[in-house]
Amino acid sequence: MCDEAHKMSATVDAVQDGVILPNGSKRVISKHVHFIEIKEDGKAVNAGYAPYLDYQAVKEEEQTVIRSYLNNYCQVNYKITGKALTFAEKTLWEEYSTK
Repeated sequence: MCDEAHKMSATVDAVQDGVILPNGSKRVISKHVHFIEIKEDGKAVNAGYAPYLDYQAVKEEEQTVIRSYLNNYCQVNYKITGKALTFAEKTLWEEYSTK
């Protein structure tokens, strides 16, 4: 069981080349999905390749408490999407672009 709340976000990056496909879009030659967790203290971290496999379903008796906590957590403390994207830009995408 987890002792702290965290939010998971996902970002996708794709590299395209100059080949135009029949539908007019550019061909994607590489694509990655990145999972980012925002910890309770606001720190963003790379969540790994499939962090959702470690999650468990919320039990019925936990739902009210969790909804209340998450509403407060998301609205008052953090701008989740912005933190996740900033982390991805500064850490994950730079790592990928240097390969």
